[in-house]
Amino acid sequence: MYFKKNNLSYNYIGDKGSEYLSNGIIKNNSIEKKDLTGNKIVEIGIISITKSLLINNNIKKISFKNNYITNAVIIEFCNLLKESKYDKFTKLDFSNNFIFHEGLFAYSKF
Repeated sequence: MYFKKNNLSYNYIGDKGSEYLSNGIIKNNSIEKKDLTGNKIVEIGIISITKSLLINNNIKKISFKNNYITNAVIIEFCNLLKESKYDKFTKLDFSNNFIFHEGLFAYSKF
């Protein structure tokens, strides 16, 4: 039995837990939707998860709502995905973070 959805919302995994989670993303090709809402994820965690998505491109929907993501992080996220020509997302949610004009501009170009 394989799971297509993985809801880890509000488990407060933070950046360290995100690094462990990234290893799981690389190894599990069945998950298509991942909810990471409210996990206190910051720069290291987002970049680690992003790099794992470049290896396992089965995840189509991901939520990073209510974390601590800033303009700098979203810009780096978008740049990593643009450089790799990653285009698998059907839904990507960064609402309720600390992303403002500069970050929104980078995201709109992605």
